[in-house]
Amino acid sequence: MSTVVIIIIIAVVVLVVLGLAVLPAARRRKQERELDNRREERVDLHKREATESQLQADLAEQEAAQARAEADAHATRAQMHEHGLADEDLEREPRTGPADREAVGGDERGGGGGVRGREEGETRDRRG
Repeated sequence: MSTVVIIIIIAVVVLVVLGLAVLPAARRRKQERELDNRREERVDLHKREATESQLQADLAEQEAAQARAEADAHATRAQMHEHGLADEDLEREPRTGPADREAVGGDERGGGGGVRGREEGETRDRRG
């Protein structure tokens, strides 16, 4: 064999060995890139979900705060009525409930109280 053929064979063997050595590393890098891409996609997904959940939680907190404020306002009004501090509201409001109709001496339709109902109310105010 000639020297040139031997050099060519050695060169091909060296290239094949180098190729076999580099190939697994290239596969590993490709897998790492794919894993990084999938990881970034998952991170983005979780961040979007977290943002959406946070917005929903904020909205729920606002609604709860509003409901709490309404409940506090009702409780405060109840205390004011309990202590007689909101009687002017009662005087301004039309009488609509069954107890109110009886107090004015009206019938079930809420009418007919007339003078008698007012007189009874005045008498009650002077006594109590």
